[in-house]
Amino acid sequence: MHSLVVSYLVPNQAAIHALLHDAGEIYVGDIPSPFKSFLISEFEDSALRSIYKQLCLPFPSPENRRIVKVADIRSRIGEVWTVGPASLKVLSEFRTRDLVVEKLILEMLDSYDFGSVLNPDGKYVSLFLDLFHKLHP
Repeated sequence: MHSLVVSYLVPNQAAIHALLHDAGEIYVGDIPSPFKSFLISEFEDSALRSIYKQLCLPFPSPENRRIVKVADIRSRIGEVWTVGPASLKVLSEFRTRDLVVEKLILEMLDSYDFGSVLNPDGKYVSLFLDLFHKLHP
């Protein structure tokens, strides 16, 4: 769901990159940024470049990467305030709320049951693939 939310927060030219921005985590796992070493970040970036190459997609420009990064941070903050543990809300990086993102997340959560997020045949996977094919026919 996270990548879908990020893709809805960016202009169309960056949407495919938003969908794929965490694809490198397939190889390294979802490690929070503060805990990633330089080597892990480099490996994740290399994996992402390989995924783009396999999909015959151009790697995102620095500007599109910046746009996606801003949306990624907005999404993480929205996730903390909607589904995250209360203990994170006191951290300074999560103090500023983004009600637009929170509304988007809550609408998505209301539309689909949690099992569909985890199920490979679920609605979120279908939404992801539909959007991917729309952006990359």
